Amino acid sequence: ALGSPKDSDTISEATKWEPGHRGTNYGLTKHLAEIEVWRGRAEGLPVAVVNPANVLGSGFWRGRTSTGKLFHTIWQGLKFYPPGSTGWVDVRDVVRFMVKLMESDIEGERYILSAENRTFKWVFDRIAAALDVPPPSIRANAFLREMAWRAAWLQSKLTGTPPLITKETARSSATTKLYDNSKSLSAFEDFRYTPIEKTIAEMARQFLEAASKGFAPMVLPIR
Repeated sequence: ALGSPKDSDTISEATKWEPGHRGTNYGLTKHLAEIEVWRGRAEGLPVAVVNPANVLGSGFWRGRTSTGKLFHTIWQGLKFYPPGSTGWVDVRDVVRFMVKLMESDIEGERYILSAENRTFKWVFDRIAAALDVPPPSIRANAFLREMAWRAAWLQSKLTGTPPLITKETARSSATTKLYDNSKSLSAFEDFRYTPIEKTIAEMARQFLEAASKGFAPMVLPIR
């Protein structure tokens, strides 16, 4: 897990983790897990770490936390978009890079895996276009975001299901996160990232096919 600097700063492998600074419980658990990995290296275990950005890939279209769920939500008519931005990467690129790492002699390094830094609006607009539905058009300001996570919390208590949005995700979606992927691009001569717009188009085709089959899980084809 990586630290979260100010909006104007780019996040790199050297960005230090700052406890309590713009972090989430999810990020904290990943940070603590990574500490254990590095402790294993200190005891002789060969280690290389990858830190992926938001991973895009098909799968369970109605799962609570998958990016497939994002396609389903936009397809249903999502009206709002958060003002922030973050890094995005194709799941196949993450897997390809990890395989290359395991087949190499690289050890003791960590890599950010992020194809592009894009705003949520940019991504949401392209998903909507690929699904041929209207894009979210209302910018979720602080008041709307705070109302959203509270409403989701109440709904989860009444229905017994996990909330679709939490206080942490509502607030983190308003931040600007810029990731430096230069180290990963220089690790292997033949490694290049898939353009995010291409990934979105492939996922949209699969989603529309799945929609006619009861939203059966699907996986992106391996190239």
